[in-house]
Amino acid sequence: MTNLYSLTIGEWNSSIVQEIPFYIKNKLIRQLDLQSSHYPSRDRCFNQQQCIEFLTSTFDSQCQVLSIVLDHRKHIFDLIEHMPNLCTLKVECELDQSNNDRPNMNELVQWMVSHFSPFFVEDISRSEIIRLWIR
Repeated sequence: MTNLYSLTIGEWNSSIVQEIPFYIKNKLIRQLDLQSSHYPSRDRCFNQQQCIEFLTSTFDSQCQVLSIVLDHRKHIFDLIEHMPNLCTLKVECELDQSNNDRPNMNELVQWMVSHFSPFFVEDISRSEIIRLWIR
């Protein structure tokens, strides 16, 4: 068994990014980056079904640091609740389907603070990404 600690998905075909966690069987990966800072990550967005499937992969129990793009902020709850060792969540939320617009960053930060008050939330200035320190 290899001692792979961190994995960043960079230049993969965006249509398969959501499937990659199911092909990797290493249970020791502690840091998983599914955002890739080098490319616009809108096409790497995880929907509800993909989040559920991700939570049944080998990463759910050991992952401590996760960078991911979600199609809706409500999936943050599932990730935090079902990933017992998750300490840091770097999340980008996709378009709000009701008005076809991105959530306002202040609104998103306020929403996260109100729902995750014991946690520390950092708004990354001039970015659509939020970091959430959990445990």
